[in-house]
Amino acid sequence: MYLVKVVPLAKIIRPAPDSLIYISKVRNNYLSLVKIPLRKKQVLGIVLESSKLDKEKIILKKTVDFPLKQIQKIVNSHQVLDLKFLNLAENVSRKFALPLGAFLNILLPKEFLKDGIFWRARERIFEKRFENFEEFYRNLSYLKNKNILLAFPDSLSLTIFSQKLKEENIDHLVLLKENKKEYEENIKKIFTRKLSQPILAVGNALINPFPELEEIVIVFENSQAYQQNFRYPQIDFRIFLEEFAKTFNIPLVYVDWNPSLRFYSEKKELIQWENEFLLAKPLAKNLLSIVKNFNSSLVIVNRKNHPILKIFKNQKLERSIFYLFKENKKDFFVLENIFKKIERKVVISTEVILKPIDWKFDVSIIIEPEEILKIPQFNVSERLFRIISFAKINSKKVYFLTFWPQKLKKFTKPDYFYSSLLEERKNLHLPPFYVYVKILFKAKESEVEKKYKQINEIIKKEAFYLNLSQLEYFSNQNLAQTSLIIMPEMIYILKNLPAYCKVYFYYY
Repeated sequence: MYLVKVVPLAKIIRPAPDSLIYISKVRNNYLSLVKIPLRKKQVLGIVLESSKLDKEKIILKKTVDFPLKQIQKIVNSHQVLDLKFLNLAENVSRKFALPLGAFLNILLPKEFLKDGIFWRARERIFEKRFENFEEFYRNLSYLKNKNILLAFPDSLSLTIFSQKLKEENIDHLVLLKENKKEYEENIKKIFTRKLSQPILAVGNALINPFPELEEIVIVFENSQAYQQNFRYPQIDFRIFLEEFAKTFNIPLVYVDWNPSLRFYSEKKELIQWENEFLLAKPLAKNLLSIVKNFNSSLVIVNRKNHPILKIFKNQKLERSIFYLFKENKKDFFVLENIFKKIERKVVISTEVILKPIDWKFDVSIIIEPEEILKIPQFNVSERLFRIISFAKINSKKVYFLTFWPQKLKKFTKPDYFYSSLLEERKNLHLPPFYVYVKILFKAKESEVEKKYKQINEIIKKEAFYLNLSQLEYFSNQNLAQTSLIIMPEMIYILKNLPAYCKVYFYYY
């Protein structure tokens, strides 16, 4: 008989060990595939270790006080994946305090796993570089016939970009889990054929053991939509792709209108702005005056019901007015088709407009940009800077309609913005130097303090110097929230948090 250490491929909620021990009548090979009982189910598992029971009996008696279950079936007796994929899974699991099996469960497509086809690709040279979206968009031909993974933060961005590639006659595959049939067909193509075309993916579809990638491109790296908050496991897809690129030595390209603070902290790569920003007070008459002086205008507001917009209903303008407030592909495609045909136009939108489009304006007018800074999030400065970068790159002139011009001064000078924000983050122990961790849990008002103390004790047991933030409780939802600032190498201590906790990791 043999003792076998197995990583179960299942949706395992923390706290849980990375591997479980089973017994087997035969010796199991390293990284072979087996079927094991887990709770009341039969699941697949990856073998990590196999040793004779005789040698382990004494240790076993001291450490295990329950009967061991037996491996049910050997699915593939040979090694089914490259060791590097296991290393990748271990690294990502550590970064998000996940049981190893929980991550391997979403990384490895089970329909192909039994055939043992996940092997390392030809390695290249790992490097990071930033590319301005405008330049990237104008040079799409380089994607043709190349096995490049393009990551997108949301389905709409992917769909718009896919349409552009079709117009350019660039064959590509789309991985969108919402389209189940197409997704399964394209996954099959990726793992059963040698492809030479770009792969567009979003969300959980990004977590795949892609073979033979020539390059990974993260489109709109600054978008917080890469942070998966709505389903378990909560991970940041950008961090996974960075680890993937490092593990397999694949060039990694970040594409956006401006580099992220995380990228800048490593590379110190800046964007250059030539023209000055113009200022005016956020009054309807000022907005109207600016719009009348230009043929094409973009008006960016922080909410669609901003009172200043009433001016467009009350005044007659010799211009076509378009409102773009929804994440709706139909609205984007309709506007795309007529945008260049109509010379005199006004587009009114929010951050929704930050999509893979190439619309140029004579002027962009950002209404009360300082309002965004009131949102209680540590990364709102980057969010505002991205909006300003989009406006600057896509317009000849940019106006701020603001009552607080002094608050916006640092946003007009990229070098000062990045250096001052980095210094601030360093002093406050915030990303990209530390990881900001948000912990949510459901509890009745009578239980909330008890659960909070339990979480705190688990953390203190591992690192006595770490402190949870003050507890916030939302009684209408029975929801409690706390947070923690932690060094990246200490994330592993959160693996022991209770199952009732939802944990979100902010590396950006």
